[in-house]
This record gives sequence, C-alpha cells and structure tokens, in this order.
Amino acid sequence: MDVEMMLTWVMYDIPDDTTRNKIASLCLDYGLRRLQKSVFCGDQGTKAMLQLADRINDVVKEGDEGARILLMAACERCVSGIISIGTPFSPEDFRYPRLVIIG
Repeated sequence: MDVEMMLTWVMYDIPDDTTRNKIASLCLDYGLRRLQKSVFCGDQGTKAMLQLADRINDVVKEGDEGARILLMAACERCVSGIISIGTPFSPEDFRYPRLVIIG
C-alpha cells in the first residue's frame, strides 16, 4: 500500500496547446490543484506520482518540441523551507481529503 504521502509538484512549459491542456487535465484527475497556470501541487504517494509520470509521458509525443515537464516530490522538511512572496503559499491548501478516480 502506498501510504507515504508527500507534496507533489508538476511544473511544465509546453508550447502545444493540445498537449498542455491534456497534461493539465491529468494533473487535476490525479487530485493535484493548480498553484499557477503551469504549476500543480497536491498530496500524492510515490506510486501515484510515478503513475502520473507514466501517463504524462504517454501524452507527450516526440514531436512536442520544447516541451519540458518536471515532477518533484517534497518532504515535510523541504516544504517547511519554502519562501513565498506575494500571495502566501500554504501547503495545507493542497492537502485535503479527496476521492480520486483514475481510469
């Protein structure tokens, strides 16, 4: 069972609108919430993050020149070191009980 939860970040720069929209939909499907237009964040386990990475990889075609997608997991210690300027970032805003249906 995948019980180790961590704050998962997905960040991307994707020139193609169709690919970008598909990646955004996948992030939402996996229970991530939008932090910025191209940044998603949420509580995920390692297994879910790897599944999401596989699904993203399936969407990104070799022809998607210039597409760059980063997935990053942050432990509690790392999250506590985040410096937020402007609108405050609260990790608790991205941690909530939810039902995510994948399939």
